[in-house]
Amino acid sequence: MKTFLYPDKKDWKLLLQRPIFDTVSLQEKVSTVLNDVKQHGDAAIKKYTAQFDVVELDDFVVSQDEIEEAVASL
Repeated sequence: MKTFLYPDKKDWKLLLQRPIFDTVSLQEKVSTVLNDVKQHGDAAIKKYTAQFDVVELDDFVVSQDEIEEAVASL
């Protein structure tokens, strides 16, 4: 991330521009994932977890110790 300290006023508009985001494309991708999960359940969850989170899950069970550790870290 770039930090700008006291930029010239003429540069403000350019610095405040937000990138254009294609929400239609995003919606299509999300819809595909949700439909796949509806049809294939846990197998699809494992596939997308590997694809997006780069994690291979053996199961979806969370132990009581893991829950307590997560709560304690809040």
